[in-house]
Amino acid sequence: MTSKSEIAAMVARLMATYPNYKPADMRLASEVFLEILSDLPGDAVQAAALRYSSEAHEFAPSAGTIRAYAIALLCDAAGIPDAYAAYSEICEMPPSMTASRVEVVDGENIIVHEKRRWSHDLIAAAANEIRWPARFPTNNPTADLPQFLRLYENMSRKYIDSLTRLPAVRKFTDSAASREIISLTKRLEVK
Repeated sequence: MTSKSEIAAMVARLMATYPNYKPADMRLASEVFLEILSDLPGDAVQAAALRYSSEAHEFAPSAGTIRAYAIALLCDAAGIPDAYAAYSEICEMPPSMTASRVEVVDGENIIVHEKRRWSHDLIAAAANEIRWPARFPTNNPTADLPQFLRLYENMSRKYIDSLTRLPAVRKFTDSAASREIISLTKRLEVK
């Protein structure tokens, strides 16, 4: 996770890279960056700041921008496939999830069956959600593609959000959800 020293070094590099970036209160600026970035790996945050700085931007990035860049880098590193790659994988997967190939051993042809796996758990979840292979794909790929893209993009957004939600936001939403459930339960109680 990102440390105070990594944040201080990053802010100093941003000040060197962007001459117009001069926080009025360096300590407060570092605290804000730390609060927003501390739950992410330090190397991802540093790479995100470097990536942003290597692009043609006139102003230093906000902490939220660095967070978004770091999350994108982490998603790339995690191998989360985009929606089109996921759709292609689902359409090409045999319903039995096995692949057969022929090997020649000592002059004889031997059929080898191999169990196939989804390349990512998110694709497995999407396949389950669309009831693959029983109900998807249909014989209408014109309808299948947009339906799958909407589903997968929504699922991947929720998946990534669940992994990258700020701890303070997670704490608030969890406690707010708990309070709302208790409130609903009390209102639904039979009197």
